[in-house]
Amino acid sequence: MSDQKAEDLKKIGIFENCSKGEIEAIAAITEWVDADEGRTLLTEGHVGHDMYVLTAGSAEVKIGDEVIATVGPGDVVGELGLVDGQRSSATVIAGAGFEGWLVPRRGFAPLLDDDPALARPLLDAVIAKLRATDERLH
Repeated sequence: MSDQKAEDLKKIGIFENCSKGEIEAIAAITEWVDADEGRTLLTEGHVGHDMYVLTAGSAEVKIGDEVIATVGPGDVVGELGLVDGQRSSATVIAGAGFEGWLVPRRGFAPLLDDDPALARPLLDAVIAKLRATDERLH
């Protein structure tokens, strides 16, 4: 396993409190993604299975035709689908220089079964995004 992969994952807020063993388990199922600008990574309304951890470049997050956010290094997208495998709430399109790690649900779900505490940092990330969205709406 790549030490760089584990280091990159440990820097991400949702994984920063994970143990070395947890990070190693997540890194073992994680794949490198180098996406061309304009590539759709997640599609609103389609079943989402993967979470992307950006290490370089950017991505646009859209609901309908409206760009609601631009994400960059250190950000994650797709964390809801990673946990529940339900439909994506937004479309995510790779921007220039997009690089990062893909954490697939097919590999992450068994980790959650073995260690339910891994869900806590994802829950915290989801709550933070919901609160930020709520503030924008009010």
